[in-house]
Amino acid sequence: MRGKIIMLFVLGILLFSMMPNVNCEMHEKKMSSDLNSVLIVEVYYDTHLKDEPEEYVRIYNPTSEAVDIGNWSITDLEGSAVFPEGTILTSNSSFYITRNATAFYEEMHFKPDFAYYENIDDVPLMNREGNLRLANTSDEVILKDNQNNVVDVVVYGDSDYDGIGWDSNPANGVGEGTVLRRNTDEETGLYLDTNTSSDWDSLRMYKIGQSEFSYETFMFSGNVTCFVSPDSSYEAIINEIDSARESISISVYQFTSIHLAESLINASKRNITVKVFLEGLPAFWNMTNVNKTHYENNSYPYREAYAEKYIAKILYENETEVRFMIKDDKQNIHDRYRYIHSKFIVVDNSSVIISSENLKQAGIPADNTYGNRGWGVIIRNNETAKYFSDVFFDDWNPEMKDSFPFTPEHTKYGNPPEWFEFDKTIYTGNYEPVFSGITINGLFNVSPVLSPDTSLLETSSVIGMINSAKTSVYIEQLSCKINWNYYSNVCDNLYLNAAIDAARRGCDVKILMDSRYTDFDKDNLDDNYNTVLYINKLATKMKENGKLEGHLEARLAYLDGLTKVHNKGVIVDSSKVLVSSISWDYNSVFNNREAGVIIENQNAAEYYEQVFYRDWNVSHNVSNPTPPNITERSILITEVYYDTYLQYEPEEYLCIHNPTTDSVDISGWQITDQDSDYKGYEGTILFPEGTILYGGQSLYITRNATAFYEEMRFMPDFEYMVDSHIDVKQMEIIDSSAHVDQRGPRFGNAGDEIILTDDYYHFDEQYNHIIDVVVYGNSSYVYEHPNRGWYGKTVDNVSQGVILKRNINETTGQYVDTNTSSDWESPHIYRPGQSHFPYQSFTFTGNVTAFVSPDCSYETLVSEIDTAKFSMYINLYQFSSPFLMEHVINVSNRGVDVKVFLEGGPVGGFTDAGKYIAQQLHDNGCEVRYMITNDTQDIHDRYRFNHAKYVVIDNATVMVMSENWGNTGIPKDSSYGNRGWGIIVRNKDVANYFATIFFDDWDPNSKDSYAYNSSHPIYGAPLDDFEMNYDIPSGNYAPQFNSSTFYGEFTVSPVLSPDTSLLETSSVIGMINSAEKNVYIEQLSCKINWNYYSTVCDNLYLNAAIDAARRGCDVKILLDSRYIDPDDNKTDNLDTVTYINKIAEEENLSLEARLVYLKNLSKIHNKGVIVDCNKTLISSINWGYNSVINNREAGVIIENRDVAEYFTNAFFYDWNAGNEADNDNEDASPDDADNEKAGWSPSSWQIMFLVIIIILIISVIRDIYKRRRR
Repeated sequence: MRGKIIMLFVLGILLFSMMPNVNCEMHEKKMSSDLNSVLIVEVYYDTHLKDEPEEYVRIYNPTSEAVDIGNWSITDLEGSAVFPEGTILTSNSSFYITRNATAFYEEMHFKPDFAYYENIDDVPLMNREGNLRLANTSDEVILKDNQNNVVDVVVYGDSDYDGIGWDSNPANGVGEGTVLRRNTDEETGLYLDTNTSSDWDSLRMYKIGQSEFSYETFMFSGNVTCFVSPDSSYEAIINEIDSARESISISVYQFTSIHLAESLINASKRNITVKVFLEGLPAFWNMTNVNKTHYENNSYPYREAYAEKYIAKILYENETEVRFMIKDDKQNIHDRYRYIHSKFIVVDNSSVIISSENLKQAGIPADNTYGNRGWGVIIRNNETAKYFSDVFFDDWNPEMKDSFPFTPEHTKYGNPPEWFEFDKTIYTGNYEPVFSGITINGLFNVSPVLSPDTSLLETSSVIGMINSAKTSVYIEQLSCKINWNYYSNVCDNLYLNAAIDAARRGCDVKILMDSRYTDFDKDNLDDNYNTVLYINKLATKMKENGKLEGHLEARLAYLDGLTKVHNKGVIVDSSKVLVSSISWDYNSVFNNREAGVIIENQNAAEYYEQVFYRDWNVSHNVSNPTPPNITERSILITEVYYDTYLQYEPEEYLCIHNPTTDSVDISGWQITDQDSDYKGYEGTILFPEGTILYGGQSLYITRNATAFYEEMRFMPDFEYMVDSHIDVKQMEIIDSSAHVDQRGPRFGNAGDEIILTDDYYHFDEQYNHIIDVVVYGNSSYVYEHPNRGWYGKTVDNVSQGVILKRNINETTGQYVDTNTSSDWESPHIYRPGQSHFPYQSFTFTGNVTAFVSPDCSYETLVSEIDTAKFSMYINLYQFSSPFLMEHVINVSNRGVDVKVFLEGGPVGGFTDAGKYIAQQLHDNGCEVRYMITNDTQDIHDRYRFNHAKYVVIDNATVMVMSENWGNTGIPKDSSYGNRGWGIIVRNKDVANYFATIFFDDWDPNSKDSYAYNSSHPIYGAPLDDFEMNYDIPSGNYAPQFNSSTFYGEFTVSPVLSPDTSLLETSSVIGMINSAEKNVYIEQLSCKINWNYYSTVCDNLYLNAAIDAARRGCDVKILLDSRYIDPDDNKTDNLDTVTYINKIAEEENLSLEARLVYLKNLSKIHNKGVIVDCNKTLISSINWGYNSVINNREAGVIIENRDVAEYFTNAFFYDWNAGNEADNDNEDASPDDADNEKAGWSPSSWQIMFLVIIIILIISVIRDIYKRRRR
């Protein structure tokens, strides 16, 4: 017992030493005589870096006298930092106090005044007591004088501080990378100081590195040019650029206009300094270079991104500097603004162009019959131009980590792919231009407006301008929401409130918004339609109550011939006009870099007023209720993803499809998961105005477009829970819930009904407007109507991470539609991000090479590998052969592009040999990636195993095989190894098919595609002392077969799991079903039944083989004898052989199955089929459920008699050479794809250690108890 107590004592000391040093001193509540003589004005506590070394506190002396703060301290009551003796804080100056001066400097780009953990250069180090480290959720920061009296306090989050210096609830906390900052009074410029949370709480977010430009007004006599898009914007901007003599500085969200780029190139050739600053990741763009095949299959996120990269490339090549504002969390690069969304151009520091439009075809179109409605202005004034030049260079600043230069070789911020061709087509439309640009001479007051710097000021800027209105306020806007959401809070839209208040005071207020949403009389808070509805209802109510002195009206803009209203303009009293990039939503006002100008000049205001009234007068709403016609009733729900991986399931989605050849206007159509009249219990969403579902088109609708994209790898068409991407249209939500995560439909995981209706759907009215329904799980959906859309039982539930998909008729290619569960139920498992490649056949005249393992596989493979000239893409389950590795490295060292994609969790885990192979490949220029899964990081693999084995060489040749690249699969010595088959197909079409598969699986944008990382414990280098075994295993097998190259006509049909492996009229089952004479099968594994979810079904492959025998075919099935379960649970090869032979005997069929034991071979690892001595399947597909349904597998069916004869000879050699073997209970192959992936628990030792401690404590207590009993 004494030993146990001593051990516990030691552990207690260890645990005590690990506890934070807490200052247990009772703090006296003393008020300093200098209370608030010095203020805490900033606290940065939730920082970006690990362990948060760049935390800081800023203090400020607002008085007219210097203050001696020597021996003053900053504390959070757990630790403190003490200023050195003699420290003087001068009048109206600040000190920055940080934990680590180096980290602070790297983040802030200036040195702090003091540090209390680590200093640099001449930064003084404060004395430290305890552990001063500010908590992210809640804390208090206290400034004390040298007598321990409180000088100032700030309390935030959930802190329960009740001491002196604070008189309210804590201030609201801020998010990561955001500074908690004391508010200032707009009129006096002084810090607020009431010792309450109101000093600190603000809508503004202060992110590290953001600018703090002041609001200024410049009065001058001169001229400005006013223009609008699409009418006159291109000519005005081109003329101003062409007038440049010294410099051009451009800040813009998107730049894809080749014509504007060419104008800049011409300026650069005139020795004019040109700089272009761009947003690094515009919404829904993907800047990463991919291969052409991948691009062609999914061009949307790349098309405009590559166009902008092309623009940047040609600008760079013509001596224009181009930079991007980027974000890269992995490299600890955090952007100062959510988007660089401003649109301004400074020319010669003497003029500035301000616009609402991006530099792209729709924004500044070369043909003015096409494009957006937007406003722009050119201000020719040195002071205004200098102001914007200062803004530009503050954002541009190369010292900031988020300002990244165009780098030609960079995959994101460099040249586009070499194959990319820029489309120089000039778009045209039906719009008839009305407004020419005009140049106005006179007196001007110009006030720049910046987000987030000055956009929220209430006595000036936008709100102040509207508050000053006496007669009229006219607003034309892309986006205006009723409420703003910041953090988890909701507040009024302050811009909209100001406009409504102007109407209350007696002004004529007209608000025109982009017509993205339909006209339906339901309440909602998130889109333009409902904002219009809200405003007009409010106007009626105020007028009835006598509280509307003026006029208030809102409309949706329907501008024939224009793409949309993209404007962000305001006109006040026909004398002031705002031209800007600022949408009336929270992100634009608070988070983005936005820019605009308020111009006080009657002529300028009247010009834009004419434009406004033209747009206002042609806008209208149309409603014409009619029952759905036969084409409309044909629209189907085809996919539902309801039980998703992420918390709160933001990536939930459904897909609707138009199976007809006609287009359908689905404006106002509804999707709901409620089966009664509107009660607000569940959600309903509406399609916006102008939504057309074209013949054969599908539309994807999700709660959160960003989450959807990360999971599915393509963009949805609509979202409705949040506005996560500026380019994704918003559905209108009809909902009573104010909580953002609960608004709109949220499909139940246990069961629900999903109903698609037209725009006049009411359950309690005579017309039935249901278009389609799907009902699943425990839903009790009942609707007594002949056309209710559903009959019979619900669809069985699917598991988490599985998509419910409507079945397709293989023969017609059309979706099955009987309004019953049979439309949906299938053995298929559809997971997010999986591919959907079609089954294709390629007929060609050429040559192929057949080979078998172990006889001739090694020399055949290396001969083909060594021919690679341009590219080699290798997909394998396992790669552990150092001899094949050397050949791959030699190819890479010749400059060939080599990519290797491997399974990230093979059965049994990674060996050091496999890690060594990956390390050597990576270090010799090969790219290596793994398909991984990591639930704790929300990484879920698309396929249970990446089990395919194929190689694509030069996009002209593909090698497909059953074997992994190890000593048994592709042995260097052919006297040893597995039996397997392989084929080399030399045909570009087939090779391109497999290359497309490879890059779809490889896709770095998919979270489960993980790049080799030498420092990673799993996906990295082997142990330091590991030495690769170069021994060549040998055996007693006498090779029987040489590889054979056959010339002639071939039909090659790739087979993919899970894409095409379950087709019944083609692929493997179709091939066996077509048999007329014989079927020969050699397989590692074949089970009698397949288990999916909790259901058991027949093995469809085995059934097809048995049915072939019933049709009169000779069927022989050869299975590996080592694949036997010692517990005899009726799931192994022995049970399958017994089952097959029993059927053969009972039905007198030409059907036989054997277990083969080839004594001189390791095992039968083959997965091959031969039909009618003409068709041969060479593949990686075992005949188990996982291989067919869950894994990524690959194979080919080749129609050619010579090839079939070659493999028939190999088959019969094994059939005749083997004999039934006793169960020797050898381990199952690590290639058994029915086993679970190997797991890894980095903290298992910690758990064991904790268990030991608990047991030890219990043992001591028990001993003490026993002693007392004695």
